[in-house]
Amino acid sequence: MGKRYLVLLLLLISLLLTACDGVSLFDKYETTFESALTTDTSPVSTNTEDTTSITPAPTESSVAEETSDESLPDSEALVYGNISFYYDMMEDVYADENDGTELVYAQIQNISIDIEGQPAVTETINDALSQISADRIADYEFMCVLAQGGYIEGGMELIVAPYEYLAYTEPTYISDSFLSFYVLDYQYWGGAHGGSIVQGLSFDLATGEPVTIESISDQPDAFLNFIEEHIINQIIEMPEDERPVFNDFETTIPNEMEHTAILFTNAEEPSIVVVFQEYSIGPYSSATPTFLIPISECETYLRDEAKILFEPDDISE
Repeated sequence: MGKRYLVLLLLLISLLLTACDGVSLFDKYETTFESALTTDTSPVSTNTEDTTSITPAPTESSVAEETSDESLPDSEALVYGNISFYYDMMEDVYADENDGTELVYAQIQNISIDIEGQPAVTETINDALSQISADRIADYEFMCVLAQGGYIEGGMELIVAPYEYLAYTEPTYISDSFLSFYVLDYQYWGGAHGGSIVQGLSFDLATGEPVTIESISDQPDAFLNFIEEHIINQIIEMPEDERPVFNDFETTIPNEMEHTAILFTNAEEPSIVVVFQEYSIGPYSSATPTFLIPISECETYLRDEAKILFEPDDISE
């Protein structure tokens, strides 16, 4: 399990770092993502069909219907203990209905789960994951409508280049009692490069309730201050020419904490993962600066019941 999580974490970083001038995240997405999914595990089923479709300029109201009904392949299941993960990949090319010019390219990967014997918890978590899926379809529909309008008005000179939308969700912490997900949405609207937004979603598998800093600590403000100081100290210990941040990081990190994605991983040991959004504390070349803090260093701030979430079990070991 540790090897798989490490590969996934490296994949997340590599995908983000490829989002630089003149480089599309989509160029390496298919091969790297598929190899990560099959590392150290055997999917229950594998769909090898080419699922790319070309959508000829549907109307605003029909984009979501056409892409969600026709482009999604059969799900693949990855099983860990009593938890099954189902991946749905939509790959779609949106083209002008008159001349076939490709205006938008999308790869949107969503995920759902099934926890054996826990239908209520399964439903609660899937409701949250389904909302992400619905938001992505709406965003893709909006992108297609704007691309079509821009193309009608000024051709490719106006929209510069085909727009792109990449989105995926990956588990970063799996155990009998706890799940955490990394959620990435990348959009390219022409110009030098696109932009990414990262979210973290975590759940207590006993209840299905979200796990946040506030839910695992009875002193969340002090805990957040500890996290900020830990990150600042990590940066100070780096050689100055390797720091992924602007020089004013000791000020910007506390200011930007409320916009971070906070999730968890057990790639090597249970840790908090803090992901800063693009440009928030560093240049675009730094992508989304990410910092890990071992749970073992945070125990002073954790509720007793929260410590149980991070204990090793048959799945996470």
